[in-house]
Amino acid sequence: MSEHRSEYLNAKRCHLWPDCACKPNLVHWQNKLSDNETKWSFEDLRWAETSIFLTLSCVAESCPSPKYRAYAQVQLLNPYWDRQRLGIELTEEMCQQFAEKSNGKR
Repeated sequence: MSEHRSEYLNAKRCHLWPDCACKPNLVHWQNKLSDNETKWSFEDLRWAETSIFLTLSCVAESCPSPKYRAYAQVQLLNPYWDRQRLGIELTEEMCQQFAEKSNGKR
């Protein structure tokens, strides 16, 4: 049994896709974030950002679907994710700056 676990963990591509957590997680956040009426707490935004980053990283590296892997790779090219790559968490001040920039674009 441990041989099978090791095989899965060391595989270049995910053997669980699309039944792994990645695809449902991407769809979940896509739906949640497209709702412009939702008011997000700072903790919810911080959790969403981390969850999305980890999911995109997994999909970009391990997804057997070229379409989803390419999508995640392109998303991760956005400089927005540089902070996550460096392990710097979202702060309330950053959220405020993003909100101000967003409101200025309207």
